[in-house]
Amino acid sequence: MLECCLPSDQMVEVLFKGEKEKAKLAIAAAFTETGTHLILILADGKQRTVPISIFTDNPVAVPNFNTLELCDYGRTVKFGTYEAAVDFALKY
Repeated sequence: MLECCLPSDQMVEVLFKGEKEKAKLAIAAAFTETGTHLILILADGKQRTVPISIFTDNPVAVPNFNTLELCDYGRTVKFGTYEAAVDFALKY
């Protein structure tokens, strides 16, 4: 199972945010065993699971689900060069 978490310097800053903002920021992520869903662990301690099918090709990049990264202080999830806002994923 592929997993990742925020870099420690970003994690510390995110964990000191207000509760309302923490609910929109991911501190860790992993694919489910089947690889069909992405699990996001939010800074408020809650977990959200979203289908990877929501991350579709765009004119700039194609998601590479063999890589996984969180950046921008938990606001962005990356699959190779493909980037998506965590806010976008939380709508599903």
